[in-house]
Amino acid sequence: MKKISNNKRKTKRTTLGCVLFFHQVTCAMKDFKQAVERQRLEIHLGSVMDLPFQDNFFDSVFHTNCYYFWPDLEQGIAELKRVMKPGALMITGVMYEKLKEAVDKGFMRYGPHWRPAKYMEKLEEGGFTNVTMETVKKASGPSYDIILASKAIKE
Repeated sequence: MKKISNNKRKTKRTTLGCVLFFHQVTCAMKDFKQAVERQRLEIHLGSVMDLPFQDNFFDSVFHTNCYYFWPDLEQGIAELKRVMKPGALMITGVMYEKLKEAVDKGFMRYGPHWRPAKYMEKLEEGGFTNVTMETVKKASGPSYDIILASKAIKE
């Protein structure tokens, strides 16, 4: 999130969230009530397969623990790229070690494309640039991984 918040474009800092299930909208509205009331956060019902936003809308995108459940990885990537402005940064959060544990226990049978390397390959095939993965280690608690990708300034 720090990389996104350091994006220096002059924009009103409103965060938009898009969740798949109505129950998630209700929970998010309750959990983030103050931010919603101050018009710093908007929560939308939608799917990465058909995002309810115009082309070239976002300066940055953050999503976590979800790409491996998308029904069509290429379509989800294309849709995220569509709503991102040229030069926008996308950060994908992944707890890779926890994900591998889930795979070993058989919990990812509905997440066929869980491997970060495959996702990163598809990002590059989809036209994203500067695709890298970094591990973030904290003083306490589990480490996590982030996948960084930028939408090209010119295509």
